[in-house]
Amino acid sequence: MHEDCLVCFGGRACGVRQRCRGAKSRDRRAAIAITGGLTSIPDELGAQCGRNGGDGGGPEANGALVIRPWRLLVVQGDLRAAVRVAPSGCTLIGFNVDTTYNAEDRRDLFATSTVQVGIETPANLPLLRATAGMGVLWGGPMRPVAVVGVAAGTRGQNMRLLLTVERMQSRVDATEVVGFPRLDANSRPIVVRPSWYAVRVGVEVPLR
Repeated sequence: MHEDCLVCFGGRACGVRQRCRGAKSRDRRAAIAITGGLTSIPDELGAQCGRNGGDGGGPEANGALVIRPWRLLVVQGDLRAAVRVAPSGCTLIGFNVDTTYNAEDRRDLFATSTVQVGIETPANLPLLRATAGMGVLWGGPMRPVAVVGVAAGTRGQNMRLLLTVERMQSRVDATEVVGFPRLDANSRPIVVRPSWYAVRVGVEVPLR
């Protein structure tokens, strides 16, 4: 497509350039992305084992609306849902300092919605995108979420392949317990910031 723009001369140049500009415009239009993959789920929002371990993970599905308002700028809205199916389980080792969490923050359905802003490569290069944004964690008490992500994919006028990697972080209230429960334990409120990662593959479909 872009080579034709470079080699056109004479009377046909204008018409070919118009077609090339139209193709670039279509490549920059809004799109819907559907991806699926795996996500980790932190102990604070899953098994809640404290220092006894308990991080897990599960399958995740994602739907996104991608808008390209200006040149390399991208605005992306995401809705994700994951199911916790692979907890590592809690060990039975006692600690004299441990952390406990609000039971309402334990989620078997792990859902988030975010809005991200980022940049991506020009239409004549392979698709590479970097984004960052904020959102909300659902499936229980709403918690704030920060997200950064990168994506790589193919180009084209129709369906495109897409690979995304994301890191997310939230904020959760917790209690630090010093000593052994029922004996000499003292506690104080603390704030923890669990983070987790997701890897997904799928397709991006431009809107006509």
